[in-house]
Amino acid sequence: QLIGSGDVGRLNPVTQARHMIASMLHQDIAVSKIASDIGISGNQLTRLFNQELGMTVIAYIRQQRMQLAKRLISETDLPIKRIAQECGMHDLQYFNKTVRQFFNCSPRQLRVITESR
Repeated sequence: QLIGSGDVGRLNPVTQARHMIASMLHQDIAVSKIASDIGISGNQLTRLFNQELGMTVIAYIRQQRMQLAKRLISETDLPIKRIAQECGMHDLQYFNKTVRQFFNCSPRQLRVITESR
């Protein structure tokens, strides 16, 4: 079923939040702000995310940021520090640690791995 512009407000809260998060990955994201913009509480949004996606809102945001990071690392020549900023992670050490947790290698190693494919 196609969604007309008048139907956007009727999207379920998780879908609304996912759209908002996608447009905000480069900046700080507050779960409470997303929830309030949708018209529900932060706890309710977290509960709905757990039910629908099996993860918290914060975990979803981190996952989306790491998918963006991987895409930018493999498809651009941007410096790692700039990629971290584009992913809304202004602490380079935290960015490096998070990339290691997700991909079992550093951002620089990830770039070499993806370049060799």
